Amino acid sequence: LKKFEQEEYRIALKQVFLLAAGQVGLYDLERTKATDGRSLSEANARRQHLEALRAGTARIPGPRRPPALLEPEIARGGGTGLREGATTRNLLVKYGAWFHHRQSRGFSIEGGRLMVYKSTDKSASLQHSYNLAGAECVEEKKPGGPQDPPFEPGYNLRLKVTCLERNAGAMRLYCPDSKHARLWMQTAKMAKHLQSGDARLVLHNCIRRLAQSTRCKAWEALVYCGAALSRINLLVHQFGAHLELAYISRGWKKLDMVYRARCDKELMNLKHSREAARILAGEIGVLANSRERPLPSSAEQRQRIISWVQTAFRAFRDERAVDMRAVYSPVMQTLTNRAQSSVAMGIAFDALSCAEAIDLTFSKETKDVLQGIPEVVRPQKVSYSSKRVSLSMSHVKVSDCNSMLLFSDSTGGGWKGKERSEQDWMHFVRLSDISSVVLHSERVNSPGSA
Repeated sequence: LKKFEQEEYRIALKQVFLLAAGQVGLYDLERTKATDGRSLSEANARRQHLEALRAGTARIPGPRRPPALLEPEIARGGGTGLREGATTRNLLVKYGAWFHHRQSRGFSIEGGRLMVYKSTDKSASLQHSYNLAGAECVEEKKPGGPQDPPFEPGYNLRLKVTCLERNAGAMRLYCPDSKHARLWMQTAKMAKHLQSGDARLVLHNCIRRLAQSTRCKAWEALVYCGAALSRINLLVHQFGAHLELAYISRGWKKLDMVYRARCDKELMNLKHSREAARILAGEIGVLANSRERPLPSSAEQRQRIISWVQTAFRAFRDERAVDMRAVYSPVMQTLTNRAQSSVAMGIAFDALSCAEAIDLTFSKETKDVLQGIPEVVRPQKVSYSSKRVSLSMSHVKVSDCNSMLLFSDSTGGGWKGKERSEQDWMHFVRLSDISSVVLHSERVNSPGSA
């Protein structure tokens, strides 16, 4: 089980290295911006290989020995030829020297030599060993016509190898594909130049340097991918933490807003209480000063009332005289006449008593202070009717003395404003107590407009 886990770990690690090396190679090809067909086909092949590696369908090569050309030659003859890490055996066909009979064997190329086995089985014994340094290799393809000797079934490509050590004739090495044929041809050519140990050592060093550079690139790509994954994991963690704290932060913000609103409300109530206390203190001072003054005599009061009545009568007489001399059309009426004419409209009236108004206006502390001075909060005169009127149609007008706004209970059936008595106009509001007026109007087109 431990050996199996180690093998799985090696395969996973090799897959990671292959992915990193393939990605770096593809990056190098794309960076050169080559436009020739060979570079484009190689880039596409690398992309397909990377996709197969990611999907887990690509073949992961297992452990193998160093290149065959760098190994020492094995002893000729004897033994089974079976050793650890033995290469794959391919089909070799040769013909006898005397009777020219066909013989099928297995072969492998190791140490610059052609190793011929009894069969293609890995446990087959070694029969012969030929040096490829002086051998001649010719590529043969399966044509449409007859071939001597004929091709083996299932093969379309083979190599004709003629060795100096064999006098019986040429041997045919059958290739699974064109890639194997090209590699075997290159091996035979290199065997002519790598007969000495120094030459093989130089080639060994070159291959080691190439493998080391590729391994370094794979490590760099692996480190870069690991750093990128670490950054992504950190961002995902921060984003998740932010999402978890989003509701909490929203609740804290809401709590802070509510707390600030309540503080502002309490501060405003305190300001209003102080302002009301200041106004009440001024009123109390005015009342105290008025009580200290001596009351006017009855003759002085009579003279003041007569003067006020005469002044009001003169103003009323002059206004009536002007209205009687002028002939006005309904459109040319004065503002006073229009206001004193009743108009039917929808109204709603709600009145509060003095105690209710004080209870809604002042705070508890201020109301406690006002209970000790009832003469201050007691109304001096009636300024509005206390009866409430629900939403209904009614007639509204201004009183003849232009001091009150009058309105009736309802319009009734076919009633005109002039036909009612004074008892029908019992609802009123003093014009001097109206603090604001809001007008709602809409456009009225003339009869000639569309």
